[in-house]
Amino acid sequence: MAVLRSLPLFACPRHGCSLPARRRGLCSGLGWATAMGDGDGDGDATGWAARLGRALALLCALLLLALPAPAWAAPGICVGPVCGDGFSRSAKHAFQLRLRLSDQSGHHERITVDCRDGRISPAQGPVERGYGTAVARRVCRLVG
Repeated sequence: MAVLRSLPLFACPRHGCSLPARRRGLCSGLGWATAMGDGDGDGDATGWAARLGRALALLCALLLLALPAPAWAAPGICVGPVCGDGFSRSAKHAFQLRLRLSDQSGHHERITVDCRDGRISPAQGPVERGYGTAVARRVCRLVG
């Protein structure tokens, strides 16, 4: 015959744990059944699996902070407040380059550069064209 546990007369108002369990530090915040133990007989509120999970999460967080990520690297080429990255040659015309411009205001734009005369297309856009043209000409010189 199975013995059913009933909720205590005095329960934690936040989690439903018994107040004596809460005073002893066994209230896990997940309810009365989990506050009474994890079922392994030692009476603690969290089992070895939960402690291992927390330790692994902490270790992963420390490793992520310690190791540099390539996504945090600096952008390709910057002139003033405008940076260009994602350079690629046009498949149809070898003298054309495609690149992505972004500025400090958060504007992004994909442009095409004619490296023969330094013109960029489209002629107007959200990124300032003076700095965008300077970035485009520098990319053409480096690739060229």
